[in-house]
This record gives sequence, structure tokens and C-alpha cells, in this order.
Amino acid sequence: MSAGNSGKRWLLAWEMGSGLGHWAGLTAMATQALARGIEPIMVVPTLAPSGLRAPEGVRLIACPPLVNTGTAAGGTSSMTELLASHGFASERTLLPMLRMWRDLITLLKPDAVIVDHAPGALAVAPALGVPVVQLGTGFAIPPADKARLPSFRTWEKPDGLALTRAEINVSQALAAVSRALDLPRLPQSAAAIYRAPAVLRTLPCLDHYPDRPEGALYCGPLEVMSDNAVATVPAWPTPTPGAVQPKRVLAYIKADDPLAVPIMQALAGRPDVFVHAYIANVRNMNNLAKNLVVHETPLPLKAMLSSVDLLIHHGGAGATSQALLAGVPQLLLPQMAEQFLTGRLLENVRAGQLLWGQQTMDAVAQALQRALHNDAMRDGARSAALLNASFAGANEAKALQMINTCLPLAAST
Repeated sequence: MSAGNSGKRWLLAWEMGSGLGHWAGLTAMATQALARGIEPIMVVPTLAPSGLRAPEGVRLIACPPLVNTGTAAGGTSSMTELLASHGFASERTLLPMLRMWRDLITLLKPDAVIVDHAPGALAVAPALGVPVVQLGTGFAIPPADKARLPSFRTWEKPDGLALTRAEINVSQALAAVSRALDLPRLPQSAAAIYRAPAVLRTLPCLDHYPDRPEGALYCGPLEVMSDNAVATVPAWPTPTPGAVQPKRVLAYIKADDPLAVPIMQALAGRPDVFVHAYIANVRNMNNLAKNLVVHETPLPLKAMLSSVDLLIHHGGAGATSQALLAGVPQLLLPQMAEQFLTGRLLENVRAGQLLWGQQTMDAVAQALQRALHNDAMRDGARSAALLNASFAGANEAKALQMINTCLPLAAST
């Protein structure tokens, strides 16, 4: 069955979402599996995200493609609606996806399936009698203790009609696919898909579902390492005796974000800051401002956070967690719902602030001023770091231990 010393094989699946956190979680578990003689096979939507490579000895397979059917005008407010917008609301689109997962799992014959935001694999593996454990952020693992999955838009009353429509459509599609594939154990609702045991690779205070049942397993953030990251920590200006030292700012953003240029212009106009910035998808940028150093390759974020006064980024789970554990205030420029929700959670613990939507240059400058000089946010970040200190180390072995604890439960369901 496998080349590992234990004779076991794990399938590590990522299907939905574009963040590198999914890759980080699965490659971390692949490395842990290899060290224990388990053969890991990663099934992922992209074989080299941001130029990253899988660990030596790990096979990569492209996962069955999702079908993006578009979201409603008001956006999505629950994982059920998100599933509906990715092909789960119609037998026509769901059947080929789940047929491919069935065939892939049947062919590979894994002893277990570990999923990080892979609802197709999560639905099919238990139907084939294969133990499955969820690994992911709170957003990707909605609490499924009730008949319907909850809304993640906790600040407003959701559209009940839209939620009900999505629930009905997804359930009907799952029932039809169950008959077509002769899989009587296939889940019959969105909530049933997510009832597998779970390990959350996040911090409790960053869980997108505050009403999660007691007993949830949190392993903390798992790191992603880049093959093309700079090997050493870039230097900051040498302090001048007697002079006011500039604030140290680390920016980790994408060039295609509408706020990327305004925020960099606002930083360049401040002589009281010095900035190291990695701007994804930018090449040969003219580095004209004396207080900015723009890097074309990823920076060693975790190593740099100990000397940073402010982190500016989009709100990915890994970067947010690492900055919070380092006690660094954050200014978030979210690009998707999960990142926006993460920013709200940071604001709740007074460790960061959101900047999103259409903004004038004045508004961007004011937001930057607040982020740099907000004592309450600085104190909130430090307090949050103390409260979460147990997650500050390497969490890979802890995550594997929790997954192994979950596997017998998964096998019995």
C-alpha cells in the first residue's frame, strides 16, 4: 500500500480557498507523517503556491476542480452558502466532483484522510469507510452540532430565506449524488459534512465561531516555509544616540490590492517610520523612498516580528497568529471574508484594526497614524500575546498528536 515504514498512507487534501495557510498545515503534517514512516500524498488545487515546494518524499496530485457558480448579490453568510456557490447546490455540478473524489480515494486506498478546507474529500471519505479528520482555521471548520451550519456574519442578522434556500439545494444535491454514486453513507446536509473530528490550527481568540461547543482542539498556527525566502533577517537602521528612533514597520501585501499603492505612499511620506516590505507579484520596483526597502522575495516574517512596531498585511491566518503571539499591533487590508472576520476578531481583543473598501488618501494616512500611535492597541497586542503564550512555539508535533487522538473517533463514526 505504501512506501512508509509503518505501512500506512495518509491523503492530505486541500480543495477550497487560496491562502498559504492550507499549504502550511498540510505540508507540516506531511513532514510529521514522513518522520513516523507514514506515506503522505497531498491532493491540492495548486502544486506550487507562490513557488513553494512540497517536502522531499511527498507526492502531489491535483485535486478535483471546484465549480464556481457565483455568489448571490448580498454575498455569503454561512459555509452552506459558500458550498452552494462552489457547485454543491446542484447534482449537475456536484456529481462529477464527488465522483472524482470517490475514484481518487478508492484508487489510493489511504488509511486516513486529513482535510484542510476540502469539503468534497470530507464528504466522500467517511462514505467510503475511511477515517477523516479536519485540520484548519475556525472559518474552514464551522461547528456542526446543530441541524444547520451557523452564519459567520455575527454582526448582523442573516438573510433567513437565502440560508434556507442554500440548505435545501445542498441537501437535495447530496441526496441525488448519493443515489447516483451508490454511496448510502454520503452526508445528506451541509452540517453533516462537517461533523468529522477537528483540529483547529488557530488561536482560540481568532476562532471565527465564538459559540463553538466546548472541548474543541486548538493546536495553534502552523508555519509555512518558503524556498525562496531571504535567508537572513534584513537590517534596521542603526539607532542614533539621543535621537527619536523611527517606528519599524513590516508590510506584507499584494500588489493587486486597491490599498497597496495608497498605503505605501502614506508610509513613504512619513520620516518617522522605516519600512521593510514584501509586495507579492511585483518585480523591479524602483525603491526611491529612503525610508522604504521593498523586497522581491518573501521575508522571514516570524523572525522579524520580535523587532517590529507594526505589521501591515491582508489578514492571513498564519501571519495574524504569529504577529499576535509576538505582541505586534496589526493593520489589516482584508481581501476576502475570512480575513475581514479575522480583523474583527483582532479589533475585539484590541490588537489590530481594519482598513478596507474604497478609501481616500487622507483616510489611509489617518488609519496609519492611528495604528502607529494607538497605545490601547499596542497594550492589547501585548496582553493577547501573554494569554496565548502556550501556542508560541512549534506546533507541528502537537497538531499530529491531536490528529492521532481524533482518528479512532473518526473510524468509529
